[in-house]
Amino acid sequence: YVENKLKNLDTDEYVDFDITTKASTVSSTKYTAANIYDLAANNGKIIIDALKNVTEKQLKDGGILGEVAKTISGATTPSAPTGDTFASYFTVGTVKTVNGKVALEINIAEPASTVLVKTDAELTTSPTTQQKMSFANAKITLTEGDDRLDFSKPSIVDGALGDFAKAAATTTPGKQQTINVRVINAKQETVKATD
Repeated sequence: YVENKLKNLDTDEYVDFDITTKASTVSSTKYTAANIYDLAANNGKIIIDALKNVTEKQLKDGGILGEVAKTISGATTPSAPTGDTFASYFTVGTVKTVNGKVALEINIAEPASTVLVKTDAELTTSPTTQQKMSFANAKITLTEGDDRLDFSKPSIVDGALGDFAKAAATTTPGKQQTINVRVINAKQETVKATD
């Protein structure tokens, strides 16, 4: 569309056009290096906050029926399991480079004080290994290019922690760009429309 763009043809023989590109959205399910650094910031706050959002229902549906002090005396009935106690099992490390890719390790270990248990009945001694939540892997590694995980959606079956669900794709809006194009040695021609 060149209306009002032909004023220079009589003298300088050029035409300037402004071309605006369409903004396209970018959708991704993979970790980028920037994602990994964001997750590691503030001792893994984003990850820990997501873990804390795990609900009592999620834990109970997975066979975690209560939580109790790691060391108890006498008959103690566990209280309802919480996301805060679940999150206390996780420690987010620092960013490393592994085989040329940015990576982040998350360690899983039994916390020092309150633990999750598979029972809501009274305990007469400290909870046994069989009564506690178990986990097959003591470490999760997030690597640039891997599928992103949703840490608020753990897979817990019969009191055993497995993997986490894959995160939904994130959509990032693209940016419009305006490019100036100058056509030199331009000539004005009238083009007759045809049927």
